Amino acid sequence: MSRRILRLLIIYCSLILLFVIAKPIFMICNSDVYSQFSFGELFSSIIHGLRMDMSTAAYLTVIPAFMLVGGIWTSSRWPERIISIWRYIAVALIVLTVMSDSVLYGYWHFKLDTTPIFYFMTSPSAAMASVAWWLPAVALIVAVALTWAIGRLLGLLWNVSIPHVPDTRNKRIKSTVVMTLLTAALFIPIRGGFTVSTMNPSAAYFSDRQELNHAAVNPMFSLLYSATHQTNFSKEFRYFDSGHKSEILNHWKTTEEPSDSTLLRITDSERPDIYFIILESFSSHLVPYLGGKPVAVNLDWIAREGITMTNFYASSFRTDRAIPAILSGYPAQPSTSIMKFVDKTDNLPSIAKTLRDSLNYRTAYYYGGDIHFVNQKAYLVSSGFETIISDTDFPISQRMSKWGAHDDVVFDRMWADVSADTTDTRPVMRVLQTSSSHEPFEVPYEAPQFDNQRAVAFAFADHCLGEFMRKFKKSTKWDNALVIIVPDHWGAYPQGLTDPIERHSIPLVFTGGAVDQYAPMTLVMPASQSDIAATLLSILGLSTDEFPLSHNFLNTAQPQFAFFSEPDFAGVVTAADTTVISTRDESILLGGKTESVDLTKAFLQNLYDDISKR
Repeated sequence: MSRRILRLLIIYCSLILLFVIAKPIFMICNSDVYSQFSFGELFSSIIHGLRMDMSTAAYLTVIPAFMLVGGIWTSSRWPERIISIWRYIAVALIVLTVMSDSVLYGYWHFKLDTTPIFYFMTSPSAAMASVAWWLPAVALIVAVALTWAIGRLLGLLWNVSIPHVPDTRNKRIKSTVVMTLLTAALFIPIRGGFTVSTMNPSAAYFSDRQELNHAAVNPMFSLLYSATHQTNFSKEFRYFDSGHKSEILNHWKTTEEPSDSTLLRITDSERPDIYFIILESFSSHLVPYLGGKPVAVNLDWIAREGITMTNFYASSFRTDRAIPAILSGYPAQPSTSIMKFVDKTDNLPSIAKTLRDSLNYRTAYYYGGDIHFVNQKAYLVSSGFETIISDTDFPISQRMSKWGAHDDVVFDRMWADVSADTTDTRPVMRVLQTSSSHEPFEVPYEAPQFDNQRAVAFAFADHCLGEFMRKFKKSTKWDNALVIIVPDHWGAYPQGLTDPIERHSIPLVFTGGAVDQYAPMTLVMPASQSDIAATLLSILGLSTDEFPLSHNFLNTAQPQFAFFSEPDFAGVVTAADTTVISTRDESILLGGKTESVDLTKAFLQNLYDDISKR
């Protein structure tokens, strides 16, 4: 019996050791982030993550433990064979999660969750478009080699000689009782101890520097936690009772009419043709007018001539979160993406659907990539888009990007449709989503002023925008056009942004003949992508009742705020304060005024109340 106990302890401790070793590997792979910290700080991440490593290792030890119990009552080798097979499965899972986490963290700056799985399942080719073709092959070879090598090593460690079957029935019963109790004891680290709360990602959080907390979190546990906490929305982020939550949110609502009715409308055209241009991965840091670098020089002159928001924020960090925020007035959720749930996106409001049903607008969407990626087509169809142009609508000769057709081709397609639109008198809403400024940044464009290929890709996307806008301004269609230019989120340039406010700062520009008489104008009230819907529909004199999470930021009688989130945090920007809280442990990462903290929590709770009912 003692040998069985020893073997169980070796299995458990060796798995813990693998997770501990993985942490320095993670830090080395992201040395640009972790080189700023001292050895003591990095070691603290390892120590504070140990409890979660023990929990994850306990999960993986349950099956070998049951096999050790089963081996007490049989002389067959099948328990040993199962342990041997499980050893390689467990190692493969550890290797894959550690490798994925180490690579993706450099792009996303949060721990591994189900997001990459969702991306891959909806469109493998689109999910892999950001990387060179040889990287997945190399990664697979490395993963297989590591799995084999570590599996063999663990096989030597786990190979403790034990009798197949105890000599007597009493010994068998005694061994079974003891081993069963030890197996049951694994649920103590699985649960996280004897405290009221069970193990969750916040258990590894110990620092006011998120990077150190991220290093402490076990990637396999983070992935499993994300996978098992996706649908119980009504139980997530419970901060207040419903009455107190409503009281907080009502403080930020008003029924008063603004004194400046001109600002409320900003256009005299009741039925303008509406053009959304959603720029992939752009941010305020690319626009000189907003204090950024001289990369997006065309967006710069467009912003200077138009109506520009300078205190505007992306709802989240990825396109699948941004599109419902922009087109449905639905804020992004930190723990999931509503696009994962087609049954819920079917019930979302949308600008396109409202314009089509209320004002007989025609609707069209243009994108050069795979429209099936992240369930985007299902969302667009449900949102009321009658025409959807995507990669398969372009000849193969024009699909020169890993994402499909480059931005110049997509802009040309929309321009051809605009130019040919001479007989149908109904107003139109067209949306164009760019993609060339996404990894791997391979574009048919030369910009010798930049020594960074990322900057070249953004300059190319900006060039395509500028060419379209110059042609458009000379067209008779310009006079009745309302063009709304908005990025989906901050992307990969400039690199290394970790401050939540800097990461989410993006421009919003209104231009076109429908607003020329009010331009140029700079608006400084805080707002986010999810507020575009209520603002635009209010401009057109339509009801916004179907958009309860969107606010008209032109209503000067209403206190304004911008809400944004990522998996690790949620925040609001108000006219007086900026607050960011951790979604893991409710700690305050920035700001801290009670009113703003309560607003952040109440809005987040209300968002999940709403999504649970969709």
